[in-house]
Amino acid sequence: MMPDCEKSGYGVFTADNKYLVFDTAGNEQAAAALKSSKKKDNLKVKVSGEVTGDTIKVASLMLQ
Repeated sequence: MMPDCEKSGYGVFTADNKYLVFDTAGNEQAAAALKSSKKKDNLKVKVSGEVTGDTIKVASLMLQ
């Protein structure tokens, strides 16, 4: 929730340690999920969407 992180956008590391950057909708979903969560570290997230290169067009995002 640091301003610089919100400004640059969010992403996720996959099981094979690849980093995928969220699209605009994904960034909005991630910010909303983080703001509503009481947990502030060791977060895990389930994301579904379409991967193109190193970007994921997020269809759904849920903190676990």
